[in-house]
Amino acid sequence: MIHPTLPFLAILLTACATQQPTQPPHLPPNPQTNLLKNNSFESPAQDPWYDFSIKSKSWLPFTISNSVAHTGSNAAHLHMDSADQQPQTTAIHGVVQTITTKDKSLPAYISGHYKVTSWTRSTKNQYLQLVFMAAKPSNKPTSTNYPTYQLAIPLAGITEPPFNMGNRKFAFNDSSLPPQEPPQDHWVFFEYNLKDLYQEHWNFIPENSTEFHAFFEVRYDNRDPESDQPATAEVYFDTLYIGPDSRTPTPTPAD
Repeated sequence: MIHPTLPFLAILLTACATQQPTQPPHLPPNPQTNLLKNNSFESPAQDPWYDFSIKSKSWLPFTISNSVAHTGSNAAHLHMDSADQQPQTTAIHGVVQTITTKDKSLPAYISGHYKVTSWTRSTKNQYLQLVFMAAKPSNKPTSTNYPTYQLAIPLAGITEPPFNMGNRKFAFNDSSLPPQEPPQDHWVFFEYNLKDLYQEHWNFIPENSTEFHAFFEVRYDNRDPESDQPATAEVYFDTLYIGPDSRTPTPTPAD
């Protein structure tokens, strides 16, 4: 589904906190503090998730899988195959949701699970990522005037920024770089503290933002359609969360 009002935005992602194979966390899958709706994709409709596949030729539509899931019965399915589309240097497969907070403050945490069941690398810049955007904060740096202030959080596939973009900071942590190749065939938990990352990479924490946009993606950039081998991937996202609470799974008690 295409969001009816969101202006066209450039898209990417990067890493900086917790990733680990995991069983479902010992917390309810959709607590009241979760700002995301339909966070486990259990609704028969895709709403309120959307993508940009109509507005941008670089975007491909997502589907809902009822055969792979972390919690419940469904998950977002991102199917990448460069042979399925017109030759191009960039392709983005992702799910997006726009959220607001009552006091327009930045949420503390973003977390969730991803699973990769197939991965054929075509180019150096083929990767999984999150992107989080704060729109029109009142306390933006005086030297800037961007419509959104973005964090790209790589989950796997790259260890350095794939390109430069003025209103996007790639949240790499030299002491905890994402894996060069994504782990396959099991669910991986990720969690990031958004306030810490904005402070570290933007040197401010957005206040009074009109809205926020969260992207969960697999993509490639700078691919040569004539000389690079095909890019393929099967990626799933599920049990996603944005809110005030840490969702780091607790160990399963011993019997």
